[in-house]
Amino acid sequence: MIATARRQGILPQLYRKLFNDIYPDEKTEILLLKNQVKEAYLSHVRSAMMLSAELLRISAEATEKNLEFLCIKGPLLAYILYEDVTMRQYGDLDILVPPDTLPRWHALLLGCGYTPAVDFTPAQYAHLRRHTHETSYIHPQKGTAVELHWRLTGSDFPVPFDIRGFFKRSVTVPFRNGALPAPETYDHLLYLCVHGAKHHWERIEWLYDVAVMLDRSPIDILQLLEKAEKIDARRIVEVTLILCEKFFLLPIPERVRKNRTAQRLGETIAKTLNRDFFSPRIRKKLDPAHLMMLERPGQRLKAAVSMFQPTPLDYRTARLPEALHFLYYFIRPWSIWKRYRG
Repeated sequence: MIATARRQGILPQLYRKLFNDIYPDEKTEILLLKNQVKEAYLSHVRSAMMLSAELLRISAEATEKNLEFLCIKGPLLAYILYEDVTMRQYGDLDILVPPDTLPRWHALLLGCGYTPAVDFTPAQYAHLRRHTHETSYIHPQKGTAVELHWRLTGSDFPVPFDIRGFFKRSVTVPFRNGALPAPETYDHLLYLCVHGAKHHWERIEWLYDVAVMLDRSPIDILQLLEKAEKIDARRIVEVTLILCEKFFLLPIPERVRKNRTAQRLGETIAKTLNRDFFSPRIRKKLDPAHLMMLERPGQRLKAAVSMFQPTPLDYRTARLPEALHFLYYFIRPWSIWKRYRG
């Protein structure tokens, strides 16, 4: 149970449920489970507090250097939804930055004690800048990680977010003993829908985040759909709403419920989530339901082609000289076969 709760991102909810409810005549098995859950939860609390402090430290450095950034997901989202950084699970910090500030952010993170998770060659880094949306940094002593985003999606799930608009519409959110910049509510919610869809909703936590934000924020769903349509993400949002209704009984507009394509996709994804809740499987990027979440044929074609682009994992697996970078395109099919052969 604990392993499943961790994997699904609902360990804090399991802990609160076990310790807030009263169980008459608790047997030894229940007491043992509660102790195990408490131990796992306290470990999560320590990690959440460390990451929260690290986020404040990095944000102070960025502010001092006059660097723009937005905090997405992570401890700030936990604070927005629950006013408690321990009520969500997260293992790193996600920071969105303007693309032209990446060199300065790289220098800032190095100065904060972080190192790149992968030491890319110039050709590898140029390729990643074109086709992906993030790169990772690790703090060797603290064990904390930062995901630096210059876009919100890559070519593997192309949704044309207006990044400059995100920064123009951003808000400042109180956070512990400080304040942090974040996307405004509709932008943040749209991103959460797209992020969950991109990852096949593998963690029920991601869907629950959307349901909680819809329940606790003054969101006009029709306005949300209009905003989604502008970035070719209306279907993604409609399917997300249908999943929120199926799993969390969230009321949704009748017009969404009657959308046959979204309803069919929602039912397919819900069956997969129920099937894999306790025993996860490797999801194929090119499964039909995943591709059909993307509305336009051009988006689906781009996502399909991107599967054959080299990834950071390929760069870690085979360290080729700069002059042989083209060979990664031949290594990639082997990597795909190896991952999905089972």
